[in-house]
Amino acid sequence: MRRRLLLAPFLALEAPFALGRFALSTGARLKEIAMPTNSKTSDTTAAETKSAAKETAVTETARDTTEEQAVHDRQFRAEMIVKEHMIASLGLGLIPFPLVDIATGVASNVTLVSRLCALYDQPFKASIARTAILTIMGTVGSIGAAVTVGFSLAKFVPGIGTAAGTVTLPIANAATAYMIGKMFIGHFEMGGTLFDFDPRSNVPQARSAYAKGRAMATDILTSRKKASDDTAAASAEAAAATA
Repeated sequence: MRRRLLLAPFLALEAPFALGRFALSTGARLKEIAMPTNSKTSDTTAAETKSAAKETAVTETARDTTEEQAVHDRQFRAEMIVKEHMIASLGLGLIPFPLVDIATGVASNVTLVSRLCALYDQPFKASIARTAILTIMGTVGSIGAAVTVGFSLAKFVPGIGTAAGTVTLPIANAATAYMIGKMFIGHFEMGGTLFDFDPRSNVPQARSAYAKGRAMATDILTSRKKASDDTAAASAEAAAATA
């Protein structure tokens, strides 16, 4: 008993250190136990972040693909509109009355620009479109208004003049429609509007488009003539067989 009393002060002094060592030991063990949980949580967070990044990438790719498809579809519709007006211009060029064929051709091209404005969600004003069209025809010089007016006036001359006008003017009209359509499509695709369109901005492009339009119009007329001749030949053969 007396020995215990003598050791009591030393035990009292040792107690705080013992408690400290116990706390440190317990804390270390708790940390070791907690580490796997923290590691697991970190792995889960990293996986979720990676998954979210992947989903974002997929969404952005899908959005880009959708936008590209929308642009492709719009351009396809624009080209179809131009082709429709080329074919209409071929018919308008056959009108036998001089200058009337030109007026109807210009009106058709104004409608062409109107349809392109609607396709590209652009405001439209007929007077501005008409001025732009006439300026384009005048800017391209010898392949534009002069040729169109010349072949139209040729219809005043009986015989060869009328024949030349009704054969050549439809091709010139169709080429003009193609040229105007391509210039406006290119302008609208670049973000332009009818109101900031400059007909004199790219004369070489206009000349190139006119030449390509002439070739396309000639091919259309050739294919139609061949189809007409084939139909006539088939009808003649059927009539001969019946007789």
